[in-house]
Amino acid sequence: NYTIVNIEQKNVKMAMDLVNGKWENSLFCATLRARDTNRIASVGTILQLLDTEDRSISGARTWPGNILPTLNRVVANCKAVGVVDILSIEERGECEEEDDY
Repeated sequence: NYTIVNIEQKNVKMAMDLVNGKWENSLFCATLRARDTNRIASVGTILQLLDTEDRSISGARTWPGNILPTLNRVVANCKAVGVVDILSIEERGECEEEDDY
């Protein structure tokens, strides 16, 4: 089993959609991306979401006392169920659909 902690808003939304049964068997693909070139690995892992825990942080303050915005954070427990070859990545341009992750 694998534990994934994520604060990126689109990934938090995807985890919540998986929990709510938006896709059959709660399956998704995870892969690596090079930070310097943005290239995606040619192999990915199919993961099945087992459960999630909302660990959002709210009410934090700066030293002068200003309230910071809520940090959305999700911890996802997953199980690897397969390996895939990644042939291409579809990009939709700047207009994001409701289900873009």
